[in-house]
Amino acid sequence: MDQYGEWAKKQYCHLMQAHLLVVIKADPRQKYWEDAFSAAAALIQNIQLLAWEREIGVVWKTNEYNWDPQFHKAVGLMPEERIIGTLHLGYFDKTPRPKPRTPLEQLLTVIQD
Repeated sequence: MDQYGEWAKKQYCHLMQAHLLVVIKADPRQKYWEDAFSAAAALIQNIQLLAWEREIGVVWKTNEYNWDPQFHKAVGLMPEERIIGTLHLGYFDKTPRPKPRTPLEQLLTVIQD
């Protein structure tokens, strides 16, 4: 609030209907960390797709407070847990128009033997 003041209060406390923290256990073993992070990212995408079907807007953010010990304490985060992101959820006045998509052929390189 000190840095962004009333703007942040309005954006995050009045316009958003919900905030969902996505948390994983922070395993020091690289494979387990990557598995948990990837699973959390897939969960977030599924939540976004399901919310869109119900005309609920979702934005996935990695905010500075994700690493703030005071915020961790305030939300009850355990020492072995890490916040992967915050999902800001809310209804919009009208459905936004879809953005143009890049054709798949321009995104993939097919390698054939």
